[in-house]
Amino acid sequence: MKRLQNEVREIAGEKEQVTKDDLESMNYLKAMFKETLLLHPPTMLVPHESTQDLKMNGYDISARTLVFVNVWAIHRDPNIWVKPGMFYPERFMHSSIDFKGMDFELIPFGGGRRICAGLSFAMDNNQLVLPNLMHKFNWMLPEGFNSKKFGIDRVSGLEGRVEKIAKQFDGMVEGILQEHIDDSLDTQADCDKHGEGEKMKDFMDVLLEAQRENSQEFFIDSVSIKAIILDMFVAGTDTSNTGLEWATSELLRHPKVLKQLQEEVRRITQGRVRVIEDDLEQMKYLKLKAVIKETLRLHPPVRC
Repeated sequence: MKRLQNEVREIAGEKEQVTKDDLESMNYLKAMFKETLLLHPPTMLVPHESTQDLKMNGYDISARTLVFVNVWAIHRDPNIWVKPGMFYPERFMHSSIDFKGMDFELIPFGGGRRICAGLSFAMDNNQLVLPNLMHKFNWMLPEGFNSKKFGIDRVSGLEGRVEKIAKQFDGMVEGILQEHIDDSLDTQADCDKHGEGEKMKDFMDVLLEAQRENSQEFFIDSVSIKAIILDMFVAGTDTSNTGLEWATSELLRHPKVLKQLQEEVRRITQGRVRVIEDDLEQMKYLKLKAVIKETLRLHPPVRC
């Protein structure tokens, strides 16, 4: 930062603002932006469609196949870059490599005819805003702050919110897990005492049983069980949200279908405030024949 500030203040001098004409002389600024885009490309995976049949690295790729270019992997390839994970703007000080799509080792905005249309607008803004901030202010981290843990998540507060939610969810799942462990012990004791059969198991019970028997190829501990539950919860929540959004939009676009569905729902619920799970078995138009299946046919949660 010190080197960048020195360059900016030396070139801008006593002027109130850094202008576009000043940028031409700010070589370290340009190198710093290239290094930032090398480590943190706006898009990690760039989609392209093959225009013809071809063979690449032993793989047959048909025409019109959707291909994802792994920008993140290219930018951190040790065969291309020295110390690829290190923030080192000096690597670009005497290099002609640029991010405008012609040098394929640095493609944060893609390349070719499909390069990001907003590249020029974004970089013109960034290259004016940052040097003006460097020119007018002295920047530093709070005393005692660990610079190794500093990143955009910290700046936006996202990391703190994620940590808080993760702790709350972990506590909830931990409580459910302990409840199942206690219930399992109590139920087994009752079965042994009274000679009754086993109770009906849910998914958590199955995971705990696998943990006790240790019959899998890998060991399942409590952390693994909580992680599996979290994965299922997140995946199910995302799929539910996506399905509801598309179903609602299609119903609004097709009023006749919406009316038929509403008539079915209102006839079965008979004025009750809420639809309950037992009602769903009777909602043939909703569940079995039309709306949800048609929504998933047109808008699958996973496209490929």
